[in-house]
Amino acid sequence: MSVLALSRGFAVCAQFAVQIIVGYVAGAAALGSYQLFTVWSAILGEGIGRGLPTGTMKKVSVNFAEGKLSSISNWMAWSCREIIRGCVPLFLLFVLFSLAARIAGLQVSDTALAFCGGVLLAAPLFALSRVYAEALKAIERQVFAVAVENLMVPAFILLLCGVYVIFGLSVNEVALLMAFSAAVLSSYLIMRRALLRSLYGLLNSSKGTESCLPHSRELKYFWLIGLLNICSLQMPFLVLPLFADLAEIGVFALAFKFINVVTTILLLLSAVYSPRMARAAAIHDVSGLRSLLQQTQLISVCVFVPLTAFIYLSSGYISEYLGEDFVGVKAFYLILAVGYLFNAATGLQGVLLNMAGAAKFETIISVIVMVVSFFAALAFGHQYGVTGVAMVFTCAIALKNIASYLVALYWLNHLEVASRDLVVAV
Repeated sequence: MSVLALSRGFAVCAQFAVQIIVGYVAGAAALGSYQLFTVWSAILGEGIGRGLPTGTMKKVSVNFAEGKLSSISNWMAWSCREIIRGCVPLFLLFVLFSLAARIAGLQVSDTALAFCGGVLLAAPLFALSRVYAEALKAIERQVFAVAVENLMVPAFILLLCGVYVIFGLSVNEVALLMAFSAAVLSSYLIMRRALLRSLYGLLNSSKGTESCLPHSRELKYFWLIGLLNICSLQMPFLVLPLFADLAEIGVFALAFKFINVVTTILLLLSAVYSPRMARAAAIHDVSGLRSLLQQTQLISVCVFVPLTAFIYLSSGYISEYLGEDFVGVKAFYLILAVGYLFNAATGLQGVLLNMAGAAKFETIISVIVMVVSFFAALAFGHQYGVTGVAMVFTCAIALKNIASYLVALYWLNHLEVASRDLVVAV
């Protein structure tokens, strides 16, 4: 756990450095463009993934514990085929639209087409890397998976900025987007090779195979939950282009990344506790699930509060260093911190629901919160601009986590009663 925390700490520092350096050498507008590209790549990637990353975590965790390693290989091959199959129609639609726009003489800028084309290339790579990252975490290689998943993009971006500065060139949006795509591709290739090597060394001890086909209904829930969660998480960047220019988006993105530096502790905990929750749920260990949830709450709060305070005090000096364009960072950060405090205090309630067979409840909560917050952001954004969107977003984060936590407690009680009734019946 300490090694994993150290790995995650390096990743957090690297991501923190990326925001500051890109903001300094490229400006707020370039940072805003880069943020929008990464957001849409992640959202489309989650859509193409169709629940497979979460499904991989659950299936591989259980099969690995049972020694069914050949089944893991079959699942991974099937998952990759599904992701590739899902992105082919999108490529065809993009090509057809580009050609039709040229023929019809529509005024579609080359920049917009390049942006969309870049997203279509990065999204499937993002989905594939997510599947392999979850598989590595499920076979107890969390340190490696977390390091690759979170260090490759900052490493490529920092390398790019360093090269441009050394040669006296100005960093532009196109270079940043290409570096991001190359980093995601590298992450996928590295994690795929690592998983294959890990399984190859253990296949001789495999206890057999089983069908690699998933429970389609559960996988659909995972898909909806993943897509809704990432849309909820990135909701400000879905509506901000309607009310703000790239420079304003860049300022908000910096505050958003600052708060993400703190909340990445939940990603670290998820890498460790998701397999444990899946295994506890598989053997109907309700007390174990309850204990795991409480552990994630305690760790999250103990890290979140002091680190949030430190970054808040430091954000003023950082914004002054970056220049007048970033003076609003501190206020946005404080608004976001309020909502994410509830995120930390409730622990990994969403992960527990997914692993314990209650994904449908998480789906319903995510749908309601996403729809309400989206329309609220449109209304408040029109009236109050970026500040209004930030207020709606922080309230949505708080309400979603409170609702999921209450449902998680209800589900644990339900499982406990069902377990007692089963014992009495026997």
